[in-house]
This record gives sequence, C-alpha cells and structure tokens, in this order.
Amino acid sequence: MKKGAAMIMSIRRTMAISGLYALFTLSAFCSFSAADTAPPAPETAQDFAKGTQLAPEFGEGVSIVAVSVRLDGSTGDQARDDALKQQITEAGGGLQGEPFQRFIAEGVLGRIRKLPFVASATYALYESIPRGQVVMVITAAPAAAAAEQPPKREGVLATGESEDLPILLKDDRTLFKVILNGGLGAYSTRNPFFGHADLFTTGNKAAQHPAGPGRTTWAEAYIEPGLGGITRLGDTPAYPYGAVTYLESASWGQDLYDSGSRYHGDFEQLYAGFIYDLPGKRNALNVSAGKQIYQLRQGFLISKIPGSTNLGQLGALWLGPRLAFDATAVAKIKLGMFGIEGIYLKPTEYSGMETNTRISGGTLSYKNGKKVDAAFTYLTVPRSDKFYLDPNGTVLTTREGLRTFSPSLWLFSLFGVDGLWFKGEYAYQDHEHIDMSAYAYAAWLGYDAAKLPWTPGISYRYTYWSGDDPGTGKYERYDPLLSGGQNNYVPGMLVSSVLLNANLNTHKVTLTAKPSDAVGLTLEYSLHSANELNNRGAIGPLQVLQSKELAQELDLFFNVFIGKNYYIQLLLAEAVPGSAVTQAVGGSAANWYAVQASLYWFF
Repeated sequence: MKKGAAMIMSIRRTMAISGLYALFTLSAFCSFSAADTAPPAPETAQDFAKGTQLAPEFGEGVSIVAVSVRLDGSTGDQARDDALKQQITEAGGGLQGEPFQRFIAEGVLGRIRKLPFVASATYALYESIPRGQVVMVITAAPAAAAAEQPPKREGVLATGESEDLPILLKDDRTLFKVILNGGLGAYSTRNPFFGHADLFTTGNKAAQHPAGPGRTTWAEAYIEPGLGGITRLGDTPAYPYGAVTYLESASWGQDLYDSGSRYHGDFEQLYAGFIYDLPGKRNALNVSAGKQIYQLRQGFLISKIPGSTNLGQLGALWLGPRLAFDATAVAKIKLGMFGIEGIYLKPTEYSGMETNTRISGGTLSYKNGKKVDAAFTYLTVPRSDKFYLDPNGTVLTTREGLRTFSPSLWLFSLFGVDGLWFKGEYAYQDHEHIDMSAYAYAAWLGYDAAKLPWTPGISYRYTYWSGDDPGTGKYERYDPLLSGGQNNYVPGMLVSSVLLNANLNTHKVTLTAKPSDAVGLTLEYSLHSANELNNRGAIGPLQVLQSKELAQELDLFFNVFIGKNYYIQLLLAEAVPGSAVTQAVGGSAANWYAVQASLYWFF
C-alpha cells in the first residue's frame, strides 16, 4: 500500500475509534448536569455564548471576553432588580477585556457585595464560544431591603472554625486564602517520536533515558500549596494583591524523555501587584511583577504554556502544572474600550538548556464587547543566546535583536450572523544585526450554533510560519518565540514534540460540542507541511528535508468539570508521519498513539 493511502486509512481508523469513544464517554457521564455543577445561565443583555465551565486556575492569564450578570432571586421590585443588575454590571464590567486573575476577580466580588440590596455574590468561569477566551458569570442574591449591616467576616482567622478552610479571612474588603492545587494522571503512548526518540532527542539534556519503540505507560502527580489574597487600602481606590505557591511534582515510569522515579520541588508562583481605579468608567491601572502566569491574547505570539517547562527530571510532563514565568513585569492601563500594556518576560527554562531569552514590548488594544477585538503588538528581544543557522548549519547570529510587529483582528457575529466568527493574526519579524525578513499569519473562521442542543461548533484555520529560502540573501525563518497553547497554536498534542511553529503550514479543522455546562467534547484534525526543504533550527533529524509532507494528527478531548473543585481531561491522539519524517529517520516511521487521563483539583 502506498504511504499516502496508509496515512488516510490510519486517520479513518482513528476517527472510527474516536466516534466509539465519544459515545462511550457520553453515556458514562450523562449523569453530570449543568444544574449540579454550574450556576444557571445568565439573563442580562451582556450575555455572551459560553462553553464548558472552567476551574479559575485554568483561566488564569486568559482574556475575559464578557462579564454576564444573573440575579438569583428578586428584591421584590422589578425596577429595583433592573437597577441592581446594572450596578453589578458596571462594577464587574471593568474586568471585561482584561486577563483573568483570580484574586482581582475576588476583589471585584467584594465591591459587589457592598452594594445595597446585595446579600451575596459568587462567580463562575467558562470557556468562550469561540474558544480562546473566557466568560465570567456573576451570580448575585438580592436582599429584600437595603440595610446597613456590619460587614460579615468569614474564614478561619475570623471564626476559628476549620470548616472555613481554605478561606483564612474574607469580608467586603479583603480575601486571604490557602491555595491547594494538585493533580494525578495516568498516561500511555506507543511509538513516541514515530519510533525514533533517540534521533529526535539528540542533544536534549532533559532526555536522559528517552522512550524506545513500542508502548510505554507511566503515572504523574503534583501538589501545589500556597497563600494568596487581595485587599483594599483604607478608603483609597488601591488594591494590592499577590500569591506565593510551592509546587512538588513526581513521575513514575518511562515517559517520553526519562524513566524511573523523579521528584522535583520549587516555588511556582511568587508575585505581587496592585490595581488602582482611575477616574472615569472602566478605567484602571494594573501593575504586577514576579513569578506569575502570563499570556498575550490567544497565544499566537506568547502562550502561557511555554512560559515554563515540565521536562525530564522535573516530572509531571503531561500534567503540565508549571506555567509561571521565571520573572515578569506587567503594567496595563485600561481606558474604557482601549488598553495599553507593557511587558518584560523571562521564561522559566530547563537547567542546562537555557537560552537566557528576555522579551519586552507593548500592546495597544481595542475591545468593544461582542463585535470587535483588535490589537497591535510590538516585541523585542534585548537578550538571548538562542542562535539562528544559515542553510549550511553555520551560526548567523542569536535571537538577541529580534523585533516582531503584529496586528490582530477578531470579529464576532460576522455579517450579523450570531455564532459566525473570524480571527486573523499577522506577525512580521526583522533583526537589528542581520538582514532578516520573516512572517507568519493565521486565518481562522468558525461557526457555533449556541441555540442548538449541545452547542455544536465547527472551525477551519490555516496558519503559515515562514521558512528560510536558501536562494535569497535574507534570513527568512520565522522565530515562534513562545507561541502555542492547547487547542490554540500548538501544532498538536503529539507532534508539538517534533515540530515547531517555523517553516510550517498547518490546516486545522475543529469540531466541538457541549452536552452541558460541565461537559465538553473536541475533535481536532491537523495537517502539517513545510514551506522550505531547508529546515535548519528544527528538532532532531528534520534539519534538511527531502519532502515537504510532515505529519497529520487527530486529537479527541473529553473534559468534565465536577462540582467547584475537580476537573477531568481525557485524550485520545494519533499522529501519522509524512514522507518528510519517514525519509529523515531512515525510511521507516511508525504511527504515534497516546491515551491521557488527568484529574485536577483546585482549592
């Protein structure tokens, strides 16, 4: 059988397996209902189609596309109810368009709880539709009458009751709590790196004992305790916040890069910041610094996933608990629909593989709610030891001096059709020290039927990351910086270990369904090819290609949010090597399969 036919047959077989798997998981988890795991749907004019519920920790650093408000009950007066909804919307509306930060969200809730006729207030977080952002739903219980009452103080420090944990202190001004996150996972993969881990991990210091051909199975776990909080300084509009956590991780068995038992512990988050409310509606200054999670928009340039690493001896490779950058400084001014942000980032890198990269820059953004989300970003690399290679493998220069210019435009309710959306990204790169002209772009079109059962969605995305043409005098290979993110710009759950967002064309089709607010299904198919046969700077044996056909991948995700604190993710994946990979490894490459089962908890 010809290789192309074999690839098609393999994908068809995986799709059949995926369909049976989806039916099985749906029947097994049909008892989870939205009523059990999430607040009722919002009822305000600010409603935005929402997907599966998320743990707040999974939303950290992701942009809030909409804030919806719901009243759980009534004050007894419809006009008063409407006015209260408007007050809550204005109090929480300042979060819209901002990256989600848990303690800042809690600070806004404290402000809402102080409003007349509000007895209590909570929030829940959901994936947006389309995905890539989050929707925050605020649920407030109205009081029958406005009454001046002493602020209610909760938490162990206020009541002395251990049942109040993890809350240490909570009132309308302050939240101080214990953080206790963790996870467990079981994983199995067959023929990792298409059966040639030795070739793809050559020179990788994290790969002490890479997996061989055949099947390997292992387990992972992590625990992340810490403290965090936010408070208001007197009667000023200033709100300091921060957190500190320590993460201990472990792996048992042979994973992709190492074997045996591995344990590692270190500080994960260690940051502080403050928000200052500026005069005017929805105007604020937010400044923070330290070890924290950061993401720029949807991860086309900078994703929160590659901001840290979970390789080798660090353990928990596929649980992926480490996300915090080693050092950050972030300042943002929001003026209504406009935002100006400046950043300085130092990624967390694996010991012995450091590139010593620093990234700085700024973003000007405009977000008018449901219709338009536009931005322009400029990034520069003031320091880096990562080198660029010419077609002969000679070092041209380093990443230091790279400049990136990137406009971005997202449109919702395209042509007035609810659920029809488009996302466009573009980036141009040059360099201070060499003649460089590289670029990348993405065009993403999708439709989500929010009013149909299960909210089915379909999207197609084409992404182009330029390669270096040896026939020109310029260096043209795009530098992906920290591009990536699950279900966003990562090439695939498997092939991301062998392919970079450079010298790459990707066609990606995604199907989604939401049986309930707590259950989500995603099926993704990706087809990858190279732009140039010169692929210097790639992973392992893919430096010089004989063909442009790289790989295909099919991923089936099943996500369940249980209660307020538990999250399950199951994954089936298959990657099929193209002729470029097969020829690069010597003429024989096997299909790569994987099964993942992960349980996360957050307190």
